[in-house]
Formats: sequence, structure tokens, C-alpha cells
Amino acid sequence: MTDRPTPKGLKAVALVELAKGVLALLAAVWFLYTLGDNWAEGLSYLNTRFAPSIELPERLFDLAQSFDRDRQVLAISGLTTYSVLHIVEGIGLWKSKLWAEWLGTISGGVYIPFEIIELVNHPSWLTAAILSLNVSIVIYLIFAIKSKM
Repeated sequence: MTDRPTPKGLKAVALVELAKGVLALLAAVWFLYTLGDNWAEGLSYLNTRFAPSIELPERLFDLAQSFDRDRQVLAISGLTTYSVLHIVEGIGLWKSKLWAEWLGTISGGVYIPFEIIELVNHPSWLTAAILSLNVSIVIYLIFAIKSKM
């Protein structure tokens, strides 16, 4: 039996998931490199160096300031797990695997209520764009699953 070619839409979703996974992995490596340092200072440096026009929320700096070494290790572990999950999902989607479509639907759908709450409490174009992209991906994956059943 030959495999059907992967639809372009599914490849686009795969690229989004791979990008999220790679970015999360890069962040985990950076956090590992700065383990034990004051993450709020590092965050401020990165913000002024790479995105000076974007004002990060103060609560993000407060959160980063509160991380002791144990919480930093836990955060790095969580970020690494997140990155591996998205990289595996992206590879599975690229190969048009049904399990990856299910994984993407569930993992993407889990975030939607939290993204809605964030949009209501702290409206911004970025939050709206992320929510729109996530909802679009979940809907696309639902249709992809239905077409295979």
C-alpha cells in the first residue's frame, strides 16, 4: 500500500508545530545556560536587545524574578517536554499520521479556553492572533481526521 501525499495544509500545520517545538527547545537551552541567574534580568536584556518596541507585561518579570533554582529546573524540564511533544507532533503531521492529527487537535484544543480568558482579561492583537491561529489549526485538524474516517 502506498502512502497518499500529505496535503499542503497539513504540512503548513506541521511547520507551525515544528517551529513551536524548536523555539521552545532554544528557550530551554537558554534557560539551562542561565540556570541560577536572575531570569528577570535576562528577560529584560533579551527584550531590549531583540524586541525593544514590545513592552512585556510586568507580571512576566515578577514571575521570572520569583524563580529559585529548583523552580528553574522544573521550568526547563516542562519547556523541554513541551518542545519534544511539538517536534514529534510536527514530524507526525508532516507524514500525515492520524495519531499526530489527534495529538494536535487535543493539545491545541486544551489551550483555547485559556487563550479566551487571556483575551478577555488582557486584550491585545497578539493574543487575538494566537487564538485565531490555534482555533484555525484545531478546526483544520478535525476536518483532516474526519476525512480519514
